[in-house]
Amino acid sequence: MESIVTDATSPYRNMKLDDAYFQIMRSGGLRVGVCVRPQHFAINSDGTAQQTQLTGPAIAAELLRKVQYVHSRWVATLFYVDSTVDQTGAPLDDAIFQQRRMGFLTREGFVPAQF
Repeated sequence: MESIVTDATSPYRNMKLDDAYFQIMRSGGLRVGVCVRPQHFAINSDGTAQQTQLTGPAIAAELLRKVQYVHSRWVATLFYVDSTVDQTGAPLDDAIFQQRRMGFLTREGFVPAQF
């Protein structure tokens, strides 16, 4: 469940709080970003949550899915990956990160990474 801005005097009234936050940062001229993890998070039908450790190609696919989502929703261009090992403690294949830093595809076309 997401919080909604309800203050009648706010220019962000009726916006989701996270959308308002990122809009404020971007309108201030800042680039925005998020932390992404190579795990899949889901809420079960009983309201409990679970985090699934991914393996192999699913890791790259999940990271790309998350990056594409936050880029299209908040125009995020900065991404921090805080989990760079798999469930056994072995480092993730560096090719995953080399692929991601080359850029990604959006509805508007290919967006190269900015350094």
